[in-house]
This record gives sequence, structure tokens and C-alpha cells, in this order.
Amino acid sequence: MTDASGDRLIIEHDKDGVKLYRGEANAVMTNQPSVAKHQENWRPNVNLDFSTVDSQTQYGNRGRINPEDRYLHANYFLNQLEAPTSARNGMLKLASVAYNIPHDANNRVIDGEMTGYATEYQVTIDVTNGDTVFQYKWGDNWSHQEWNMYEILEKGEKIKVDLDK
Repeated sequence: MTDASGDRLIIEHDKDGVKLYRGEANAVMTNQPSVAKHQENWRPNVNLDFSTVDSQTQYGNRGRINPEDRYLHANYFLNQLEAPTSARNGMLKLASVAYNIPHDANNRVIDGEMTGYATEYQVTIDVTNGDTVFQYKWGDNWSHQEWNMYEILEKGEKIKVDLDK
């Protein structure tokens, strides 16, 4: 979660209980392992002077789509973003950092068959004004929709969004 001030909070529940991670270091999140493990992978490998790194700099990733590598990729790109020129430009920059798993990419074996698990949707919200961009990508459906989440919440009405339109 991120609030309008830019403060961040990740709430993680694992076998040891609920953990809270707050602050600037918590701008990226992926699935397992724990946030603590992701941050451990990132910190020893990172050169914080991003003006000296390029696409060949090694951060310990293996070029796969597993959560640990996605975390490293997202942090690498996020740390290079310059201040946005507008709220809309900021949303665009953040949306471009997210690592999307492509359709048909091998993920894991289920019932003896290799399966994929592509990124199905992406939601980007400007927490200051409520502008929301929703992208849905699955099969033959590739939609892009926009609305203002705060206006929807203010009306208190149920909404229905056809993902394939």
C-alpha cells in the first residue's frame, strides 16, 4: 500500500506470523519468498549509483520469471526513474516497471504437464486524485480501461466491468 504522502507499507503473513515492512525500501513486491529475503538478495548486490550501471550489470538474477528475479528486475528499473513530469506520467512510469510474465512462458508442472501463468491484469492508481488505469490481457482479450476510483467510491454504487470489452 502507498498513501498520498508516498509512505509505503507491505503486510505479509507467513509461518512466523504477520510482518509489516514500511518505508522507501518497500516500493517493490512480488510473491514468495518473504520480503525480508527479497531485500537481502537486493541489498548486497546493488550499486546505488544508477548513473554508472547499464543493462549488463549483474545483480545475481538468472534471467528467469521467478519472483526473486522479478523483484531484482523491478528494483533495478524503479531506481532509475526520474521525477515524473505529471501525475499521468508518474502512473505510466510505475506501470512500466512491473514485470509482466508473457503468455505461453513455462511456469511449473501441474499433473505431469508444463503450464504457463501469464500476467492477466495490471491496475495503476494515482492515490492523490483516484485516476485508475486497468489493463486486462488474456487469450484474445486485450483491453485498456480508465476510471476514477474515488468517484466510484463516493457514489457508493456497485460497478461491473466487462474484462473482454
